[in-house]
Amino acid sequence: VVTDDAGGTTTLTATDGETHLELEVPASNHGQDGAFLVPLAELRDAAKGCGRTDLLILKSDGDSSATIVGESGGTMIPRKVNTPPITGFPEAPHVKGKPAELDAHAREVISHALACASKDPNREVLNGARIEDGNTVVGTDGHHLYRCNGMEMPGSPTIILPNLPAFGWKGLHGVGDWELTADGDRFRLTGRSWAITGKAVDGTYPNWRQVVPDGKGFNSRAAFDATALNALASTVMGLPGAKSPNRPVGLRLENGKVALLARDGEDGKFAEVPICQASSSGVEATVFLNREYVAKALRFGLDRADVKDALSPVRFGRGDDKGRDMIVMPVRVADAPVAAKRTTKPRTPKQETMKHTNRNNGSGTGNGSRTGQNGAAETSPVDAAAEHIASVKDLLRRAAGGLNELAASLRQLKAEQKTTEKEIRQVRSTIR
Repeated sequence: VVTDDAGGTTTLTATDGETHLELEVPASNHGQDGAFLVPLAELRDAAKGCGRTDLLILKSDGDSSATIVGESGGTMIPRKVNTPPITGFPEAPHVKGKPAELDAHAREVISHALACASKDPNREVLNGARIEDGNTVVGTDGHHLYRCNGMEMPGSPTIILPNLPAFGWKGLHGVGDWELTADGDRFRLTGRSWAITGKAVDGTYPNWRQVVPDGKGFNSRAAFDATALNALASTVMGLPGAKSPNRPVGLRLENGKVALLARDGEDGKFAEVPICQASSSGVEATVFLNREYVAKALRFGLDRADVKDALSPVRFGRGDDKGRDMIVMPVRVADAPVAAKRTTKPRTPKQETMKHTNRNNGSGTGNGSRTGQNGAAETSPVDAAAEHIASVKDLLRRAAGGLNELAASLRQLKAEQKTTEKEIRQVRSTIR
């Protein structure tokens, strides 16, 4: 904690010895400048108990102790904590170089790339987003890859930015541009009221370009309504099979329509959920993907999916923008339904006559089904609609069961909250 009465601010700095986070907050220092340490765990606990308008007071009591006073419901609750001397706290290294400005678009792209980076400690070189020559940003974990070309970040260095927990904080993505400075293996990223100084990921990034399709082999495309992407992402995550290996969800493109396929377990029946806010073009295709990657692509604003076949990578993109896309590897699913092959060979007049004659001879069955060329019974549209209704009903029943479990959890949480409030009232009474 560094106080500056002249500027009316307080700077909080945290470090693990390798990465430093500095946060400047408005504060009233009452004419006292200086620096002292406060245990992070104690500060976090005190802050959690404060509301948006409550006060949090930090006071140094010397080299070995400090006092944290947190306001909760109008009651000031002090706690005295032991602290080590400030002389042992490491300073952030100085990073030389000219900073490169990152606008709102660059911030968004870097955040998306970091969200796609690997979390495997054994693949450290993939544990970050690669920024190349101020033009390209890439993030991958080997199962899905996000990239954006055509960026305008003049002066930006080529660097692998580590996926630090601090990047998940919403306060970093507010108003104002970022500035990125690199000096060897060190970087410094600054915003309006914060700064992160750390070490870049060391190593040779893999040749990601060789896994990006050239766009010539895709036979089908699904187009989603750009205004319904977040709702669709929630639907994808709520489908049955969330606990199955690879959490698969099917994407079926057929007859100009798009549907999702999902099931519980490995031997259950697939439920088919049509997507009203989507359309398809090209040949019929069905591919299964990890639902987390599908939902992530939709939340990133990628409103189209290009499909080649069930075993090839799927490319998500945004409209006609060729610079931003996500490549997702398919997953294998036992007994997965396969899209019917579309016949492109035209019928001859003789074939049409034979088809008409078979109908008149009563080759169809009484329940609306008909016999195909190989003698097998084909499902009529009425039966197919009935099966679809049954699948939707089963999905709704499962959703209702999940809502009942959620309601039970909320009731239990409410009871625990009442108990906590009672304990707080007892503490207040004791303090008074």
